[in-house]
Amino acid sequence: MGVSTGTVPRQAAPDVVERLLVGVSGSVGVINIASYLVVLRSLPAREIRVVTTEAAERIVPASTIALYCDEVVSGGPDGPRSAAHVELAQWASLFVVLPASANTIGMAANGLAPNLLTATIMAAPPGVVFFPNMNQSMWSNPALKRNLAALQKDGHVVVRPPIRKALEVGTGEMVDAPVLPTPEEICVALRSLVAARTAEADGERAGGAAAR
Repeated sequence: MGVSTGTVPRQAAPDVVERLLVGVSGSVGVINIASYLVVLRSLPAREIRVVTTEAAERIVPASTIALYCDEVVSGGPDGPRSAAHVELAQWASLFVVLPASANTIGMAANGLAPNLLTATIMAAPPGVVFFPNMNQSMWSNPALKRNLAALQKDGHVVVRPPIRKALEVGTGEMVDAPVLPTPEEICVALRSLVAARTAEADGERAGGAAAR
């Protein structure tokens, strides 16, 4: 696993994330979203909102996800019809897409916003953190690699999945495959990223003060 944009220190003090927005797409990793949300609270994150896709809710209902966060904004047919994507994008102090399916990555990379999650990504400033989750064949696809490169070029962050033994659904065999980092590994990566951003902002403020 590694953050594939910029240089991020391995260890950092746990800066508080005031408002964490988690975008949940319909990749298989969503079945473990409860475990991730429980651990993400220890970032520490003061408030966690989740925005879902309809595909994600077909795997894990929004009512279940709501047990592990402060609010769920459903991207399903019963979700909001107003400009919720703008409000969510402006609200978040840290926005992560976990898990990020190949479909969501492709839409975000190409400026498409057919659902609430992708519209929120479009409305957000650069710096959205994507945790890709798909099988080895999709991960190796040149189109996916182009889409990931486009996200990085636009200023977003892609955290490469670790390669570990996992069940291949198509064959039923255990194979080396890209998997989501563990909840604890994701917390370490996000703490490091937040610390790096905080240090960068502090440096810019100090430079501005010196210039005055």
